[in-house]
Amino acid sequence: MTSPGQNLRFALRQLGRNRAFTFTVVVTLGLSIGANTAIFSVVNALMLKSLPYPQPDRMGTIFQRTEGPNPSDELRWIDGAQWEQLRDYVPSLTSAVFSPLSSGVNLKAGSHVGYVHAGRVSAHYFDVLAIRPALGRNFSEDEDRPKGPKAAILGYNLWQSTFSGDRDLIGQTIHLMGEPYIVVGILPQGSTTPLNADLYTPLQPSRNGEGQGTNFEVIARLHNGSTWQQADAELNHAWAARISQIVNKNPGANVHFYTVPLQKGKTAELRPRAIALMMAAGFILLIACATSPVSRWFACLAACLRLPLAWLSARLAGKFKNSFGLRICCSPAWAEPRE
Repeated sequence: MTSPGQNLRFALRQLGRNRAFTFTVVVTLGLSIGANTAIFSVVNALMLKSLPYPQPDRMGTIFQRTEGPNPSDELRWIDGAQWEQLRDYVPSLTSAVFSPLSSGVNLKAGSHVGYVHAGRVSAHYFDVLAIRPALGRNFSEDEDRPKGPKAAILGYNLWQSTFSGDRDLIGQTIHLMGEPYIVVGILPQGSTTPLNADLYTPLQPSRNGEGQGTNFEVIARLHNGSTWQQADAELNHAWAARISQIVNKNPGANVHFYTVPLQKGKTAELRPRAIALMMAAGFILLIACATSPVSRWFACLAACLRLPLAWLSARLAGKFKNSFGLRICCSPAWAEPRE
């Protein structure tokens, strides 16, 4: 019987004799597998991998479902009035709002001047994410009120790169866009937020200014002992006046606000596209494997490995028969029938 090593060397010689054929096969499979791997990494991040926070199943955001004329079901941003009602009249949730996009600001601290990305968040933003500062504290409610004290929480990387990890920085003043801010906290190493900013300042949301429009995005954490159904009921009761306003503008509509898991809510628009891309990439790989050069390569490889696989199957059959009193039958495609 020909040894597995001899069959492998024969297969390699066959492929080496037709290098253009081998190159075509390798490139075709490489591109197809690479595309599938890249798209799967996106699908994994969007749908399969859990959020990097404690108890992510207790984190959510808010959707608005409208049935009837002009139906919709989408993520809901809110204004200042809705924020005050959510904060004060939905006790099942610890809620926070933030400006959805981080903005670039000039940072001046001593002799250092730099350009950093700043996120504007309300009090309890880091409580919802269950992130405790490594040094200092989170924003207070006083700092989050309009015209409240100007405070800043620095990300770990900015603290290390700009301030050399100075632990005495808490309570010191830095300047952002020429205005003084007191550093009140440093985030722990490796922490991440939906904004992924270099530093954070209080949003100070109100009914005026940007609070007159729906410019705030919501994240919330469900309290222990509460349910999402309870939170939804409290939410719709708190926003009853807003529901009436929407219905008056859209007669015959049925409007309902509800919470959804944070990961699902943040990726709602991207999930169908990611799944479609994954299916398309898989179909392309299937076509690549069915094309003439690739299928011929697989046929060549199968023929070269026929005897080694038959030998391996026979060895395994004998081993399992001796150990468990069983007999494994080898497929005729791979092995000759035994007498």
